[in-house]
Amino acid sequence: MLKHTKYISFIKHDLLLNNINNHNNFEYYKTVLNEIYKLNPKKNIDEKIISKYENLSSRYQSILLDNLFTIFNNLHSLNLDKRLWKILIGHWLFRYCNIFISRWHRLNLLQKKKIKNFYCAKTNTNLLLTKDTNHIIQSSHDDIFNSYIYKAILKNKKNIKIFELETIYFKKKDKIDLKILLKKILLIFQKLDKRNRKKIRYFFYHTYLNKKILNKLNKKINQKDLSYLPDRIEEGKVDAALRKKLTKILSSKIKTNDPLLISLISNFFNMFPSIYLESFIDNFKKIDKSHWPYNPKLIFTSNSFDTDEYFKFYTINKIHYFKSKYFCGQHGNNCGTFITRSRNVEQDTSDIFFTWGWKTKFYKNHIKLFNFRQPILNKSNPTHKTSSPLFILDGYPHDINLFSEPFIFDQKTSNFLKSLNTYFRNKKILIKKYNQSNIDKLIPKMYQNLNIKFVKNYNILNYLKENEIFVFLYDSTGFLEMINLNKPCLMFIDTPLSLYYENAIMCYKKLISKNIIFDDYEKLFAHLNKISNNVESWWNSGNIQNEIDKFRKVYSSTSSKPIEKLVKLINKHA
Repeated sequence: MLKHTKYISFIKHDLLLNNINNHNNFEYYKTVLNEIYKLNPKKNIDEKIISKYENLSSRYQSILLDNLFTIFNNLHSLNLDKRLWKILIGHWLFRYCNIFISRWHRLNLLQKKKIKNFYCAKTNTNLLLTKDTNHIIQSSHDDIFNSYIYKAILKNKKNIKIFELETIYFKKKDKIDLKILLKKILLIFQKLDKRNRKKIRYFFYHTYLNKKILNKLNKKINQKDLSYLPDRIEEGKVDAALRKKLTKILSSKIKTNDPLLISLISNFFNMFPSIYLESFIDNFKKIDKSHWPYNPKLIFTSNSFDTDEYFKFYTINKIHYFKSKYFCGQHGNNCGTFITRSRNVEQDTSDIFFTWGWKTKFYKNHIKLFNFRQPILNKSNPTHKTSSPLFILDGYPHDINLFSEPFIFDQKTSNFLKSLNTYFRNKKILIKKYNQSNIDKLIPKMYQNLNIKFVKNYNILNYLKENEIFVFLYDSTGFLEMINLNKPCLMFIDTPLSLYYENAIMCYKKLISKNIIFDDYEKLFAHLNKISNNVESWWNSGNIQNEIDKFRKVYSSTSSKPIEKLVKLINKHA
């Protein structure tokens, strides 16, 4: 019996990748990824493979949804449009298909090396049931979860052997979160004020618009500027017999010899959240008594369409009963530029989708607007207190894409530290880490003599006057915000341009030629050192401002009258 918190996803037959003294949540998982991509380093981000899998994932999602929505309507005696089921479960289904496809790809890479013996953790099916969309995202790092996925795929492969090893799974104790407790108290007060809240006709919820603009927008359409907190969505008691029956029904509806699709079908109800199944009716009807607007003419969000389960239940309820219009806004960067993040559920299901300036051939419901976070162009630069650049790190990515972002992140971070050691050894290094990241505790000993200071996790806007230039170490929404604020900034991209759309590649290449965007650390640090004494003059030079303006118009557009534009569109389409 191996006693450790998380057991290995799978192990190469001649290499045991475990350390029973290490209790890191995904230490084994990261080791497995490294082992795979050491064998095939270029296969992780091969644009042809990713494009192929992107189409495959879309096809699988469509096949499953086409059959699931009739199964669920029959089960619950409802007649919800397929579109509404996609609003509710589409983001979960997207992750579910991507996770299976990416793990299938990794197993294929190992099999090409004639590896035939696979060791998996012995798992209880109950451990694999996901609670909601956020839970499947968080589970993507979990070794027990991944072991189950690999084993499920391997069962449909030939000429291999699967060995199950005993393990003990220790659940972490839930910590008391004061923020959650405060929200519960505020929710009680909001429910007491239900009468005023239910009358709202235009429901703006996590729109990404800043507070000043949102307040003015509400005044313009003569309604109160109110905030809303979601109520609790209940999990149901798992009905094993029902799930077994539904698996048989789904299997009978989808006739296929595709082993990967067979795996998706046979394991679907082992992982499908109970909030969408056993407790669906209770959660759907719960919205009738909600403290949120009762009969909204318009529902508009730029953020909550993914993991906010209460919002999704609310939205499908109001569209179904009151024909409410559903508007979505672009959530941030990569949408419209990056291949795997530009065609998604919110664009498929919204009546109107607002972009930050770009257009696409894939959708007819798009309207070009502006960067919701920073819609107004700032013509002057903020003053600064220090000439030290502020390096902004991304958070550790979830492993839910069609390529391994964790593997890329580890490579990028290692290369960044090496570059600091080479080019910034004797300089003050200020780094802003992402939210709860613990990267400051994981820096190898060889780099601990560097003069690194991790700044507090405040909003990046708090550092506008502190640092002369920002350096984003990933393709960041923050970069789009900063060019609208006219703040000197640089950006490093860690994925190849071949994974971007053709129009985006042209725009990115122009900024690369002007030393604003980089894909090489040596060039990035050489440029930082070159402009260290004249950042402002470099940034304000005509050729730099001209190129940034061209980029801004497409991917981070601005408006001198954002409220008037929004009111006009609301009156026309709502």
